[in-house]
Amino acid sequence: MTLAADTADAPSRQTMTREIVRSCVAQVGTQLQDPVPSCACTAGWLSAQLDYRDFYVVGRIYRYASDPAGMETEIARLVRDGGYAAADILRVARFLQDSEAEMSAACGFLER
Repeated sequence: MTLAADTADAPSRQTMTREIVRSCVAQVGTQLQDPVPSCACTAGWLSAQLDYRDFYVVGRIYRYASDPAGMETEIARLVRDGGYAAADILRVARFLQDSEAEMSAACGFLER
């Protein structure tokens, strides 16, 4: 199954954005008094920068940032069931790494 934004079972960007915000808040934990604004900004920034397929990858792997085994399992699922090539996922991962400073500049001021 190749995932595209126009398929009936494709989650909306809004659904994926909420998932990224939830994952971000869970990862930040008590490091910030209120991580929601910063996490929401980050999710919105990513949504604006990425096409649907790449944003979907972020939504699926973001929760595993601190769980390498879980990340590997999710990537295998995306390759097996999502119609992604490993190179697609690697490109998205590189984008996330390369964009960290820009995301911080855009959203870091919201950290409380």
